[in-house]
Amino acid sequence: MNKTLLNSSETAALRNKAGVSQVRRSLKIRAFFAVITVFMAIMLMQAWVFAEDSAHYFVTAPHSNGGVQGGSAAISWETSFIPTRVYIEEYSRVYNEYRILKTIQSELAHSMSYKVPTGNVYRVSAYYGDGYFCRDTVSVGIVVPSFDIQPLTKVVNDAGSGTVDWELNFTPKKQYLIQDNEQIKNIGADVFSLDVDVSETYYKIRAYYDDNNYIESNAFNIISTPMFIKQPNNGAGDSTDGAYITWKPNFSPRKVEILVNDVVRETITAPTWNSTFVAAYIKPTSTRENPVYDHKLRVYYNTSQYIESDPFYVVYMYRVKYDSNGGSGEMSDTTGWEINLRECKFDPPEDKQFSCWQIDGIDHAVGEHLVLTKDITAYAIWKDKEYTVTFNVGGYPNTPEPQTVEKNKTAVEPTLPDDWNGKTVTGWYTDSSFTSKFSFDTPITADTQLFAKWEDIISDFDLENGDNTITKTVYYGDVVTVVADMTQYYPVNWDVWYLASDGTTKTWQSYGDDENWLTLDPSEEPGSYILQPNGWVMIRADGTDYNDNQAASDYIVLNIVYKQGDIDGNGKIEKKDAAMLLKHISNAQKITDTAILARADMDYNGSIDMLDVIKILQIAEESSN
Repeated sequence: MNKTLLNSSETAALRNKAGVSQVRRSLKIRAFFAVITVFMAIMLMQAWVFAEDSAHYFVTAPHSNGGVQGGSAAISWETSFIPTRVYIEEYSRVYNEYRILKTIQSELAHSMSYKVPTGNVYRVSAYYGDGYFCRDTVSVGIVVPSFDIQPLTKVVNDAGSGTVDWELNFTPKKQYLIQDNEQIKNIGADVFSLDVDVSETYYKIRAYYDDNNYIESNAFNIISTPMFIKQPNNGAGDSTDGAYITWKPNFSPRKVEILVNDVVRETITAPTWNSTFVAAYIKPTSTRENPVYDHKLRVYYNTSQYIESDPFYVVYMYRVKYDSNGGSGEMSDTTGWEINLRECKFDPPEDKQFSCWQIDGIDHAVGEHLVLTKDITAYAIWKDKEYTVTFNVGGYPNTPEPQTVEKNKTAVEPTLPDDWNGKTVTGWYTDSSFTSKFSFDTPITADTQLFAKWEDIISDFDLENGDNTITKTVYYGDVVTVVADMTQYYPVNWDVWYLASDGTTKTWQSYGDDENWLTLDPSEEPGSYILQPNGWVMIRADGTDYNDNQAASDYIVLNIVYKQGDIDGNGKIEKKDAAMLLKHISNAQKITDTAILARADMDYNGSIDMLDVIKILQIAEESSN
């Protein structure tokens, strides 16, 4: 084993270093214990200062019965000693601390009351030495002013007056006896018993809890003989709310018991009343056809004495409840013996509309008159949403009836004459400008108006003695049709073709048998086209029929041209056409094609300016609407 030997100086240095470390550890330990000692001393001092001992304590802890809002209330306490001083502190919610409200230095401070504002928390600290005290907190609540005991009606027989008593949950500022809403007597603030004269007119006690605000007692009176001035009426009501029954005694009732067959069925502890009548809702027991006088009222004029009314009846009035049945919204009930079913006010489910009311599985229409024999529920019946399709036939005298079509179903094309004043219907459109053609295979998803487009009938085709030429000009992009009347021939199998400007022959449209009306649609590019029937036909001429495969010598020259304002040549007049023209005017992008410039000259004055741009915008706006 290798060993390292240290000389004397190195050994001394190590010993000195170890001694310093030990001293440092010792100092740290001493500091720690010093902190603990100070902390414990503080805790013990606080416990000693705040602690109540056997001679110094609250005999009665600080307490309060509260007071009315905005007023004051008394804090009361009692200590077992005579304090050197008492601090009344109010808790501040702003500063989250208690602040001294009052310092009391009096021998009475050990048993006393002190008034403070209501609705806050207070702390009472009673000192019995320098820095020694007992302490407690109290919350002073807000009391709603009310009568703990109401003054009661008195029956005094032959006496001329009677005594009434009452109690309040606060100390009043002042009190008055009230009759016919007039203050007829100043009672005083500390009087709670009073002699009152006999009178058929009701009295009240008015008690002020501050200088301007007060509460009033229930009405009462002093009577010689309790009786009904008005007996309860017969009534009718539904099983939920009952019937509104009124009556009037010559006193203010303390409570009312409703009797059915002399058995108490319901007790009304605070009946609604005024100077004219007392009222209550009373449940029915019999029918209108067989009313039973099984009801009575037992009306108390004090806590134990009462009078009873004459018998009366309450018959059922039936209730109709309306159920949304998957819809939304609210409809109030209807009551009666005979009713008319109301209009549905519920919001329908999505893609549905109201159909009818259903009661006990039977459908009923709105407005239907019903004679009720029981409570019923009318359920809203919903059907798929329907839309109305109307037809504009452009002057034709017999307008087709509107069609009601369920959502996503199709309308039926109306039947119009093939020839009306030399015109025929060549298509139906969703706009009066005939730009959006409609197909009767299209599902209906909204109320729709359709416009019939009438076109002149071209009927100059003569296969034997032809050489008739018809010229027609149409705009590129418009859905314009050319109709040829071929009814003088029996079509077998024929084409319509045209000679293009390059001399080539192109088929326009092919037809099979049973086609009498030839519809030509200018869907080709602008240019001049020749349209001529050709094919197998059965010719009827001079009363003789024969088949001949020959071409008709009659033909149509169809000129398809661009619309004025169609700058980009797409068959439509749009805002972008106005934008292109504006770029031309501002030299941002010049138009060099003379044909396009000719189409841009909307007012035909030989120049292109902002008026032409505005005219194109107007046409584009009308087309979009």
